[in-house]
Amino acid sequence: MKRLRARYGDYDVADFRPLALKELIKSMIDADCSRTYINMGVGKIKQMVKWGVSEDLVDESVLRRLQSVGGEMVGSSGARETDPVEPVADSEVEAVLPHMPGMVQAMVKLQRLCWCSLVFSR
Repeated sequence: MKRLRARYGDYDVADFRPLALKELIKSMIDADCSRTYINMGVGKIKQMVKWGVSEDLVDESVLRRLQSVGGEMVGSSGARETDPVEPVADSEVEAVLPHMPGMVQAMVKLQRLCWCSLVFSR
């Protein structure tokens, strides 16, 4: 949001077009932001405009136009990729289980029984 405000803070939201959003994305790539960070930021901008539409502050055509801008795809934009998050070793999970509140312990144990770490590591 800081980048959006710095670059387009004086714009009327009705004048914020897809090309402006693409320029913002390009500036984030140039600033070496990761692809996931860029996509998260673009999602927040769209979410903010969607809220404005729901409050009758922004015309819904603005949201439709911005939704036409897709997210950055792996390897296609030049945006930096982050390292994949690896699953935590079972020994480390066992070591911290006693320090977790009961409800959190139960959730972690259930995830381990369901092999959720395999789903997240792919």
